[in-house]
Amino acid sequence: PFGVEPSPVPITSTLTGQVLVNGSPAPVGTQVNFSVSNPALGSIAPASTTTNASGNFVINPIFTATDGPGTVTITATLPAFPGVTASVTIIIVNCQTTLCDCEVTQGGASGVDFDIPEVQA
Repeated sequence: PFGVEPSPVPITSTLTGQVLVNGSPAPVGTQVNFSVSNPALGSIAPASTTTNASGNFVINPIFTATDGPGTVTITATLPAFPGVTASVTIIIVNCQTTLCDCEVTQGGASGVDFDIPEVQA
């Protein structure tokens, strides 16, 4: 009929990101934790990672949609910097018991990019 269909991505989305402190990459090993607003719709593994010398995630966690349709928000937090968070929203469409199409509402088609705010240490 009418309208534009969302461009689905696979049942999984890779999460990427970079942490900056005062404009420079965060110290190697800075921990980044992830949570999912509605675990009934999907999960993230691993639930935490650390940063490398460039401030990028060492292991890129993967969000897997397990049910839907629905909307989930994935939030990244930095335990070393309380109150610093970044989040991304994923809309899950056309979900069936064995396959879900996920429309990423922020980030690139190949994954979800976190824009973690610059930390003032």
